[in-house]
Order: sequence, then structure tokens, then C-alpha cells
Amino acid sequence: MKKLTAILLFLTSTCVAVAQTGTYRFNAKSGASCTIAVTSEKGHISADIFAWWHTPSGRNGAFAGEGQLKNNSCVLKSADDADCEARLTFSPGRLTAKFNNCISSNLPGDFSGTYQKLTNRLPGDYIIAITKAYLYKWPGSKPLKTYLIQNNKVSVDLENITDGQWVFINFTNAAGKTTDGYMPWSALK
Repeated sequence: MKKLTAILLFLTSTCVAVAQTGTYRFNAKSGASCTIAVTSEKGHISADIFAWWHTPSGRNGAFAGEGQLKNNSCVLKSADDADCEARLTFSPGRLTAKFNNCISSNLPGDFSGTYQKLTNRLPGDYIIAITKAYLYKWPGSKPLKTYLIQNNKVSVDLENITDGQWVFINFTNAAGKTTDGYMPWSALK
């Protein structure tokens, strides 16, 4: 009986890959990149997609859609771009995306491919969790003299999620002064 239970547990843990909430990134050889934030809840998938074309004009693409997870895949549809379809196929730590008829959303097939998971975190509002959270010019560089204090509220935009350790934030204080820079995710809750 123990042997049968162990075999069943092994098979279910190795064969079942489900959609994982988090942020994923694809980097093209051209320097272009695309980031997908996925929220998975009880088989319902919602995703926000931001594509950076890496062109002097700053061209980018965006798409937000929803769908149902079936056999580790989901076809995302959006009310804003009825012709666009984004198919996401999930496997542990990554997803494969295929874009069809998404030219009006500036998401051509060039952004189809394998996306690596960056972090379990998603875009949205966060609170500074530590007494002083210093900003950085670049991830891992010396801290700037500028910092935010515990309980300051910051918004994280999809295009500013750089990796699982760092995020670029914009903060506007009560007087209307804007400050930006990189910050470790560990400073946020």
C-alpha cells in the first residue's frame, strides 16, 4: 500500500504542471523583450502583456486578456482587440506564448517563444516594508542618497519588473515631487 501511494504521489507531482501566477519574460536577439504577468485562480487565467520593440521611437505593444486553463494551455482573448489571440502553454518555471492576429496590439509573431519566470510578484501597489528603502541607479550599484520610508506606497508597472531581485519604481510624494530608481523586491510587501 505504501509503495502504491508513493508511486501515485510521484506521478501526480511530475506529470501535472499548472499555470503559475507570476511575471515571465522573453528576450529576443534583437534586444526587444516582452513581459507577461499571469494571474491564475481556479483555472481562470488573466494576463497583462507588455512588449518593448527596442527601437529609437520607443515602440511598444500591450495586451490584456483572459481565458480558461485546459491541459496546461490557455487561449487569451480581449474585448479591446477581438482578433488578437494569445495562447499560453505552461510548464514549471516557464511558459510558451504564441501570438496570432495581434498586429493592432503591436504584438507580432516575433514575440512568440519561451518565456522564463522572473518572479512570483505581479504589477500593482506595494508598501515599503523596511525603515529606509534606498533607491539605486542600477541593480546592484551603490545606493543613492534617496530613500523611501516604511509604509510609503509605490506602484509597480509591468514594464518595470526587471528580474526576481530588482524592480524599477516611480514614487510621487505628497508635495508632488517624483523620485525613481531601482529597489530590491525585498524592501516591498
